Amino acid sequence: MENADQIVAFVRQVALWSVPVLAAVILHEVAHGVVALRLGDDTALRMGRLTLNPLPHIDPIGTVILPALLLFVGAPVFGYARPVPVNYAKLRDPRRPPEPFRPAAGVRDRTPRAGEGLLGLEC
Repeated sequence: MENADQIVAFVRQVALWSVPVLAAVILHEVAHGVVALRLGDDTALRMGRLTLNPLPHIDPIGTVILPALLLFVGAPVFGYARPVPVNYAKLRDPRRPPEPFRPAAGVRDRTPRAGEGLLGLEC
């Protein structure tokens, strides 16, 4: 019976952590695409990557297999999503460095902490 309780606790932890982490990754990638769109590149929009639907952002290795493997062996868990395509040649000023794309990463950094607070989890 104790083993079943451990499995239930593990599944609960995975479910609680996967939602805010997945949301953060998706928001991060969409933010890059929105910045590119505002600067003149519609590549991500045309490829259907400016969506909150997680399926277009999932990379089979980086979003599913790698985190599951790391979780299984007890290592720190990390992963990655498919990056949003940006064609720098389509930007209105392609000589301008891609600095505006960097602040979009802040969304990714803040969202998991917000999710932890909403769920009442300790950091």
